Amino acid sequence: MATSVPFLLPSVILNKANVMVVNMTHKAVRILALMLLFCVVGLFFASNNNVNLRAATECPSSLPARERLDCLYKRSSELKNQRKSIESTLKNVRAQEGDIQSQIDELNAQIAANENELSQKQIEIELASIEIANIGEDITETKNRIDTLKQESQTSMQKVNEIAMLAYKVNSIPIWYLLAQNDLISTLEMLRYFDYISQQEKVRLAQFSNLHSQLSSEEKVLGVAQSSIIEKRDAMEAANLEIIELKSTLSTQRDKQKTLLSSLAQQEKALAAERSKLIAQQNAADRQALSIAIQLFEANKLGNGTPVRRGDIIGREGFTGCSFGAHIHYGFISGTGSYYTNVNPFSSGLLRQSGSYIVDGRAKAPLPGMLMTGGFHDNYSIDAVSTSAGNQDSSRKYQIITPVCWQTKGRTYSLTGWGAPIYAALEGKVYYGTDSMGGRYAIVDHGNVFNGKKLKSIYWHLDGPDAKKKVL
Repeated sequence: MATSVPFLLPSVILNKANVMVVNMTHKAVRILALMLLFCVVGLFFASNNNVNLRAATECPSSLPARERLDCLYKRSSELKNQRKSIESTLKNVRAQEGDIQSQIDELNAQIAANENELSQKQIEIELASIEIANIGEDITETKNRIDTLKQESQTSMQKVNEIAMLAYKVNSIPIWYLLAQNDLISTLEMLRYFDYISQQEKVRLAQFSNLHSQLSSEEKVLGVAQSSIIEKRDAMEAANLEIIELKSTLSTQRDKQKTLLSSLAQQEKALAAERSKLIAQQNAADRQALSIAIQLFEANKLGNGTPVRRGDIIGREGFTGCSFGAHIHYGFISGTGSYYTNVNPFSSGLLRQSGSYIVDGRAKAPLPGMLMTGGFHDNYSIDAVSTSAGNQDSSRKYQIITPVCWQTKGRTYSLTGWGAPIYAALEGKVYYGTDSMGGRYAIVDHGNVFNGKKLKSIYWHLDGPDAKKKVL
């Protein structure tokens, strides 16, 4: 595991760096918005095509290395801004897709609810039709009973009339005539019989009359119920027609939304393709810039006081000086001259930890795939290697030729991450130097950006020639 011997940053180096720094200085509105979005994206693509045509000749290889490096940095920055704009538009399109999909889901839910309501009402209509038919049968049966009662009432009335007429005739016979008859008792019994029969028929006639009235009332009630149910069925059928019409309207709306969603999906696909294209172009520009920056660094042409931006390449991971394996010794300091303090990169928010890895915070992590191999030493300095760039062959080693530090001759150490690009943490000016052990370093002065105080980032063991070591 790569480590670094703890040391205090030489005040001479800091003073020299400070002197050099001092000497240099969101249904109709939505559709309209969507149309406008398409127009903006179309214009954006057109402008991008023009930029891409210019890019072929913007940074020709005939330019001096330093000018071409600056040109490539500028081109990379332009591509990054274009990519961010595309990503912003892509985010808006995806938001529109999510919004429209939510509307489609809501319309589908409404259509399903309408279909369910239609099914329920159809069952109710069928039940009402059955009830109407049953009441119709009851009414027919009641009418038949009323007709039968009318016939029986007429027959009974005729009998009563006949008996009454007979009784009248008997009652009109003079009493002396009846007394003169030989069979007076039989005559009296006959009269009592006539009277009995007459009374029975009157009772029966009264019963027929009451039943007739009752059946007539039932007929009226059944008629009212039948009319009510028919009216209810007609209302349900009318409501059914409204639901069917609403369902048709909702289906039309859903189809329109699906068309919009399809258009957005095509737009998203085009945006994603353009984004991939920009990323590829940016990566190509970054690769060229890396190659040129390394060449300039190795030729000592990245001079002291060179302005750099956050993420610019300022060197490569190496093993110069008092180093036990390829790595960088890295940290932040605040203050000037001998009055400086080391800054905790994590509690200050400059960097963040993800397990044993170090990732961007306010500042750019200095190595790609940066793995911390040595925790805080020299106050808040750390050791780290790249796990995604440079040499990743764990079998490669370097050997000590001439003892240095506490390293003995013949000892070998790991080269993990050797040659990986080192990035400037923040914007500033970079200064280079070599310590007494032969360790090459870089210091980037970021100005008064840390609570109103000066902030510097340090990078030690940069790659470079070291006669005391040999790569195996």
